[in-house]
Amino acid sequence: MWSIEDRIKQTKEGKAFQGKNELIKHYRGKRITMSEAIKAKCYDCCGGYDDGASDCEVVNCPLHPYAPYSANKAPKKLLTEETRVKMRERAKTSDFGRSRKA
Repeated sequence: MWSIEDRIKQTKEGKAFQGKNELIKHYRGKRITMSEAIKAKCYDCCGGYDDGASDCEVVNCPLHPYAPYSANKAPKKLLTEETRVKMRERAKTSDFGRSRKA
């Protein structure tokens, strides 16, 4: 069984591709975003991209469209004008991003 320190050491010795720092951050117990988690998993699954930064070609993987070097990127989510208007209205009424007075 590998310790966390062993895993961090092995990852640090790997090549510097997308996902390396995210994987180390995960091993250290720090919080990562969904995008960082996907990059970390791809780095881990591909063995640190030892053969170079290229598409892993595992098209059956549910993360494949989101992988850093995927040739088949997931389509961008298109918002309707109606959805955009609703989002703008919600943003106007929320405190999100506004500083609060003490």
